[in-house]
Amino acid sequence: MFKAREKVVAMTKNLTVIIAMVLISLVIPINPAEPACSATAIDGGDHHTVALKGNGTVWTWGSNSEGQLGNGTTTDRYTPMQVSMLTAVTSISGGGHYTLALKGDGTVWAWGHNNEGQLGDGTNQWRSTPVQVKGPNGIGVLTGIIAISAGGDHTTALKNDGTVWAWGHNFEGELGDGTTISKSTPVQVSGLTGVTAIAVGEDHTVALKGDGTVWTWGWNQYGQLGDGTTTDKNIPVQVNGLTGVTAIASGKYHTMAIKGDGAVWMWGYNNEGQLGDGTTTDKNTPVQVNGLTGVTAIAGGGYHTIALKGDGTVWTWGWNQYGQLGVSTTTNINTPMQITQLTGVTAIAGGGVHTIVLAGDGTVWTWGANEMGQLGDGTTTQRTSPVQVHGLCSMTSERDFNGDGKSDMLWRSSSTGDVVIWFMNGVDINQNNYVFRNMSVFWDIKGTGDFNSDGKSDVLWQNTTTGDVAIWLMDGVTIKSGDYTVYGMPKEWGFTSVGDFDGDGKSDILWQNINNGDLAIWLMDGAKIVESNFIAKGMKSEWVVKALVDLNGDGKSDVLWQNTTTGDVSVWLMKGLSTPEGNYIARAVPDNWHIKGVSDFDGDGRGDILWQDTATGDVVLWFMNGFSAVSSVYVQKEVPQNWQIRAVGDYNGDGKADILWQDTSKGDIYTYLMDGMDISAEGFVAFGLTIDWQLK
Repeated sequence: MFKAREKVVAMTKNLTVIIAMVLISLVIPINPAEPACSATAIDGGDHHTVALKGNGTVWTWGSNSEGQLGNGTTTDRYTPMQVSMLTAVTSISGGGHYTLALKGDGTVWAWGHNNEGQLGDGTNQWRSTPVQVKGPNGIGVLTGIIAISAGGDHTTALKNDGTVWAWGHNFEGELGDGTTISKSTPVQVSGLTGVTAIAVGEDHTVALKGDGTVWTWGWNQYGQLGDGTTTDKNIPVQVNGLTGVTAIASGKYHTMAIKGDGAVWMWGYNNEGQLGDGTTTDKNTPVQVNGLTGVTAIAGGGYHTIALKGDGTVWTWGWNQYGQLGVSTTTNINTPMQITQLTGVTAIAGGGVHTIVLAGDGTVWTWGANEMGQLGDGTTTQRTSPVQVHGLCSMTSERDFNGDGKSDMLWRSSSTGDVVIWFMNGVDINQNNYVFRNMSVFWDIKGTGDFNSDGKSDVLWQNTTTGDVAIWLMDGVTIKSGDYTVYGMPKEWGFTSVGDFDGDGKSDILWQNINNGDLAIWLMDGAKIVESNFIAKGMKSEWVVKALVDLNGDGKSDVLWQNTTTGDVSVWLMKGLSTPEGNYIARAVPDNWHIKGVSDFDGDGRGDILWQDTATGDVVLWFMNGFSAVSSVYVQKEVPQNWQIRAVGDYNGDGKADILWQDTSKGDIYTYLMDGMDISAEGFVAFGLTIDWQLK
C-alpha cells in the first residue's frame, strides 16, 4: 500500500519564540481583509449569469430552462453553482439561453439552447452539460481560438491567426459567410483578417481590426451595423467614419466602441436612450456619448449600456424598468449616470435586463431583474442598486495558513504546548516553523477556518477552565492578531465545528448545548460575532454532527449528521441562520463504517464523504450532490489497522481533496494525492513523529 521514499523530515528545533502570548491582548492591528473570492471574469445571458474563477472553473446561476447553467439539470439557481466537468477555462461568454467557455488549450465548449446550432456540435440538441465545439464541416474540433462571443442564437470565435469563425442562427446573415443559412458547425467569416476583438448582438456581429477600424454584419433594421443604412449584410462592412478604436461591445440591437482617447461612440437602436446621446432617436452611424471620458471598458445589456472608467467607477444609461441601471430608480436615462456606491470595479457585463460587475477584490455585484435568480443573491427580488453575489467567495482550503491554495498541517505538542505549522506542497514539506511555544495546557485548539476572509486559515481556541473563546488571525506562521471572541462561555455549550453558513467567505462557528441539544450559530467577522441565533432546539443526543461542508455547491456550509443508534445519515442544507432544509441520505449504515472525512474530492464545488470499514480497513468515497450520493467507489481495500486517516485536505492545490494517513505504530505520515476516485500520487511526508505531536 505505502511505498517508502528516501526522505526524513523532522520537526524544526530550537526556533526563536515568534510572538508573546497574544490571547491576552491585541498585538498587531488587523489590516482590512480582502475577501477570499477569486472571480476573474463575468458575463450575462438573457436571464442567467456566468463567472470564471481564478482556478479555471466556471460558475453559473439564474434561468436554466434550456440547461444554460451547465450543471446537468434544467432547474433555476438563485446562487452560483459550478459547471459540470469543466476546468482550465480562460474566458466565458453568456448568450441568449446558452453559454460558452474557452479553455487554455484553445478549444471551445458550449451548453444550453441549441435550436439554431449555436453550440457548434453539429446538432440542434439542447445540452445541460458542456460539449466541445467541432471543427469546420464537423471534422475534428475547433482549435487555436483566443476569444469567444455568444449572441442571441449565434456564436463567434476569433482564431490566433486573426480570422473569425461563426455558427448558429443566420437568417439575417449574422454569420458573415455570404449566406443566410444557419450552421451547426463553424464557418469562416468572409474576407476578414487581422481581427483583434469580436462582439455579438442579438442578430448582428462586430469585429475590431488591428488598424483600429470596426466591421459589422447581420441584421440592420435599427442601423446597428453603423454603415449609414438599415439594410442587412451577410458579409462584413466597415462602420462609417470610425477609426482609432481600442475596444468594442454590443447590446441587443445597439453597438458601441471606445476610441483611444477614452471617448465612447455608439449606433443602432435608441428607443430607451441606450446610445447615451441625450435622445431616443436611432442612429445608423456612430454618435459620441455625452460627457463621458476616460472609459476603459464598455458593455451592452438588452437595451442598456454600461461603461467602466479608469478610476474604477461605473456609469450606466438606457432602459431602466427593472432597475438595471443600478441608480436606485426605475426611470430611463439617456445620458450616463454614475453608480455612486461602486468603486474599485475591474470588469463589467450586461445581461438581458440585469447588470454584473467584478470588483478588484474578486467579489461580484449585480442588480436589475431577478425573476430567475440571475442576480445570485439567493432571492428572486428585483434590485435597483448593487447586491453581492452569494457563494462565489470560496472558503479557504482546509488549514491553508499561507494562502497558496494548498492545505497545511497544524501540529501541537501535548507535552510542551508548542504549536507548529508545516507548509505543504503535495507530499513535500516546503517549510515548517514554530507558531508559539509553551502554550498553556488550559487552551485547546478547537478548529481552524478563515474568519477574516483573507484567504488564510486562522486558529480558534477555547480555555477549558474559563470557557473563554479566542481567535488567532494568521499570516503564515505569524499571528497577526489575537483577541477574545467571548468570555466565560457556559460549560454546557460545546464547540461543534467551523463552516461558512452565509457564503460570505468568512468562517462561522456552530455550537451545541450538551444538556438540551439546542444548536446555535455565530456568524463571524474576524474575532467578532456579527450575528447569532438558534437554528434548532432539542436535538436528540443520538444525532451527532459529523461535519460542516457545502454539499450542494451553493457556497454555504451544510450540516452532516449521523444517528449513533440507527446509523442513519442526514443532511441539513443551510442558508445562514434560516430554517434548514433536511433529508436523509442513507439509512441504517452498519456501525463498522465510520465517516473519516468530508471534503470536495472531485472539484465540483460539493463536499464528498470518505468512509472506512473499521473491521476490514476498506475505504470508500461517496460523491455527493445535496441529499444524493451520485456515485460511490472503493479508494483502498484492507488497509492495515495501524494506518489511520488523520485528515483530508487539498495538499497539492489542484482543487481536489487528498487523504492524510498516519502509522500509529511508528508515527510515519503518508499522503494520498487524489484525483476524484483515483490516487494520482502518494508518498511519505515524515517519519517517526512522537506520540505527543497531535494533528489539529
